[in-house]
Amino acid sequence: MIGWVRGFGKGGGMGFTALAVLALGVSGGPADALECLLDTNNNNLADTGVDTTGLANDSGLVTATACGPRAFTGASEAVAVGNRSEARGLGSVAVGGDPDGNTIGAQALSDYAVAVGSEAQAAAGQTVAVGFEAEAVATGAVAMGSDVDGNGLGARAGGARSVAIGADSLTSGPGAVAVGAEAFATSNDAVAIGNNVEANGVASVAIGGDPNGNGFGTRAAADYAVAIGGDAAANSPRSVAVGGVANAGAAGAIAIGGTAPGSGIGALAIGEDSVAVGSSASASATDSVAIGRQAVAGHANSVALGADAATTRDNQVMFGTAAHTYTAPGITSAASAAAQTGPVQVVTSDAAGNLATDGGALFSAAAALPGLRRDVDRNREGVAMAMALDVPYVPPSETFALGGGLGFFDGSSAFALSGAFRISPSAQFDAGLAYGFDRDTVGGRLGMTFSW
Repeated sequence: MIGWVRGFGKGGGMGFTALAVLALGVSGGPADALECLLDTNNNNLADTGVDTTGLANDSGLVTATACGPRAFTGASEAVAVGNRSEARGLGSVAVGGDPDGNTIGAQALSDYAVAVGSEAQAAAGQTVAVGFEAEAVATGAVAMGSDVDGNGLGARAGGARSVAIGADSLTSGPGAVAVGAEAFATSNDAVAIGNNVEANGVASVAIGGDPNGNGFGTRAAADYAVAIGGDAAANSPRSVAVGGVANAGAAGAIAIGGTAPGSGIGALAIGEDSVAVGSSASASATDSVAIGRQAVAGHANSVALGADAATTRDNQVMFGTAAHTYTAPGITSAASAAAQTGPVQVVTSDAAGNLATDGGALFSAAAALPGLRRDVDRNREGVAMAMALDVPYVPPSETFALGGGLGFFDGSSAFALSGAFRISPSAQFDAGLAYGFDRDTVGGRLGMTFSW
């Protein structure tokens, strides 16, 4: 049906002007109230006694406008356009009808509220509801989005100053923001952005989506939790999950990293105050840290560093695997040496790579060094003494023989005196005495010589 504006001027005259929604307030003269005259017989003419307002009611209020069957305005400056639309608040605007004809069209129920869309409802002051069955029910709230799932609710902004944008999106806490189809921000100052995303804790943040299409996307389920990435989940207070399917499941846990190929699991931090960084890294114990692809820190206060590194006990730091090498250039620097205080120790390792220090071994080795030095010096002198010793030869015609000699070796020197006694034509007995000049060492020898 085509609408017409019927204006009642201050002089009592009546005229007709073709209806245009954006020009409802434009008539032949100053208007006290406006109602749309409907062309009920569709002849494009304003027929007296035939065309009606369709029971539109502007309540006789100054500058209020009601246009549509049973449209209603209940306050000054209010505008209601559409079948059964209602604008009840000062300066409110309701644009949208009742498609099934048995409920109410768009409703702007409080001052300066705006409702646009079939059955949209702006129920509190300065609210905005745009979309089929969209609802803004708390002061200053904004809801934009229709009812796609057919449950009777489109976008719904239920918290003061909250914003819900997207089909079936929802906010229920003051200052909350939900942007995306079925995005839910259900607590104070929560932020949910993305398809099927939920931020359920105070000041929680969920940004991502539902890449698997199973209806469960990114989740920040506790106070101050942060989840960023498709299907990421931060389920405990102050937890952080960043990356596809990343999961921070304990208080203060941090999980950063997406899924490893074929694993379907992102970084997982489920121990209290745990940290997991890397594709499919896992920190599952209290105060544990796992950094690297598929690194696993499964013990309390443990750290796993490097791809595939895995802790084996509490309070452990695990560096990589047996396939890794370790380089620390700074260990040889003068600054490192200067940073050391007190007695230094020896680093030891077993076959499994467990490291420790042994100060006793270093002390023992250091204490033994002077003795080792003395032994080396004695050995040098002993060699010189051996070189000085000789075996005198006693001819068959003689009985005794005497000889002397000097020996030198590696800086050491010695003197030796040797004697021999023939005891038979084919045998002699011999002996010698040597003296080392450097350490006053004395040595000797005894021997037998046989000939035939």
